[in-house]
Amino acid sequence: MKTDPPKPRMSPQGLHRGGSQSRAMSRDDVGSVAAGDGGSASQRLQPKTRLAIATFLSRDHLVEAIDELDRAGFGGDQVSIVGLDQTLKVLAPLAASKPGSLLADLYHTTASAEPSLMYTGDGFVLVVSGPLWQAIGGTESSIDRGSDGGRIVVGAWMDPATRTELTRLISAGAFVLAVSADTVDQQRRSARILLSHSSHRVQTHEFTPVKS
Repeated sequence: MKTDPPKPRMSPQGLHRGGSQSRAMSRDDVGSVAAGDGGSASQRLQPKTRLAIATFLSRDHLVEAIDELDRAGFGGDQVSIVGLDQTLKVLAPLAASKPGSLLADLYHTTASAEPSLMYTGDGFVLVVSGPLWQAIGGTESSIDRGSDGGRIVVGAWMDPATRTELTRLISAGAFVLAVSADTVDQQRRSARILLSHSSHRVQTHEFTPVKS
């Protein structure tokens, strides 16, 4: 079983895990990513999406984070797991042992989803994700954006460097846990929970999708 690597140093974006006590997230910490350049008159703006995203190489640390989100009142419609189809299977025994829990809900909705062929740069891997991640365009075809040869990409709204790093981690067997928040305060709370269990950087994203 892989374990999370040593704690990295503080990074400039969002909340991060570092050697010193983590700082509180302010509005300036929230990475704002524009989804589109305004669009046509037929496009309408959707409610703002606020996310906190963390990666986990350790199954146990992932489960601890999900259990704490459950205790904090986050529901299955606010949390999504993303990972390799084969990686998700290691959660089955734990999900079965916790019926009615957020973990069980997330496992069953993710395991029942249709896998996507994600392009890694070197080839393709089968990736599964929950309804939340799919609803925000977390895995989508890039054909309409005229890049990556029309292949499925992960985190289409992210900048290329962040998306490449997330793709690399998923391909290496990491779990991605994404939490959607209605308010900045809720986003801060979810980010702190993720931060306390993941030794990777915790990303924050804020954007307004544009839908035709």
